[in-house]
Amino acid sequence: MQLATNIQARQVLETLTQAQDRLATTLSQAVGAGRVEGTFVKHSWLRQQGLWGGGFRLESANTEYFNSASLNVSQVQYEKEACKALSSATALSVIVHPGISRAPSLHLHISWTYFKDGRHGWRLMADLNPAIFDATQQSRFRACLQEALGVHAECAEKNGEAYFYIPVAKRHRGVAHFYLEAFKGDSFASELILAKNFAKKVCDCYGGLIGEAYADQSSGRPQDCQTQLDYHTLYLLQVLTMDRGSIVGLLAHSDNDLGIMGSLPRRVRRSLLTAWMERMPEPMQGLLASILGVLPQEAIITVDNPIKQKLADCVRSFHSAYPEAPQKFLAPLPAISLAGS
Repeated sequence: MQLATNIQARQVLETLTQAQDRLATTLSQAVGAGRVEGTFVKHSWLRQQGLWGGGFRLESANTEYFNSASLNVSQVQYEKEACKALSSATALSVIVHPGISRAPSLHLHISWTYFKDGRHGWRLMADLNPAIFDATQQSRFRACLQEALGVHAECAEKNGEAYFYIPVAKRHRGVAHFYLEAFKGDSFASELILAKNFAKKVCDCYGGLIGEAYADQSSGRPQDCQTQLDYHTLYLLQVLTMDRGSIVGLLAHSDNDLGIMGSLPRRVRRSLLTAWMERMPEPMQGLLASILGVLPQEAIITVDNPIKQKLADCVRSFHSAYPEAPQKFLAPLPAISLAGS
């Protein structure tokens, strides 16, 4: 795999790989697995057979601990491709759906993009996604992100409120969501420190939250499993029909479809997906119809790797046919946060 030669891109990759390792260890300890070995399995992927980089993900291997979990680190680079304005893009993308209903899901994304003309910027995202609302969990996670982002927290929270709203459900995907787009600080060094601190605080806070939930499963009720299933169905709907990052990734290339679709929960309810059809505007209603068309007819659907690949192909085909859809129907792009803003 040919990685970027740019020293800053290498530093970002090292930082994000360390964050991936830290999170895998924290998650394993939090759910009681003890060791990372046996909890996560490593999968690699290559961009253009490795000529343009690639990445690897740590994927949950035991449903006793996680409904699904995927920790992706990647670096795509086009340093020797004269026709490409992008020099490199380095990213950590994490989604965790715990195996018990009282533990919230997590989405974390940190990436650094560098262009050949010297422009660069960061994307920092983190959001807490519980199936069952817990005010204490929300408060602790929100405070964690406010501390991590400092003066940028207000802008990030406003962006998250817009980005993660689901019109057909008239609700947000989660309860605490922060999103900085094209972020630049006073210097690359200060930006890297902020990114490291952001990853560490999210990791430690989230590990504490799910660790407490796993330690006290006595509070769970039978109906909570149904609530979690319904929430995971909503999550799948949002990712496949509204999440700009997932859709742009699928349109860019097909080398990492399973990694991108790693954000999907393991099980969803078909009847609930079908019930949202009438609320979807055209042509997005057609996209949901196509999604339902590739899913099995079972009442409770297991979203395995073959299904994920079919869903990736379905979303890609739709947006190839309707290139205007991202501008008209996807969540708005967040405001840019600059140093001192």
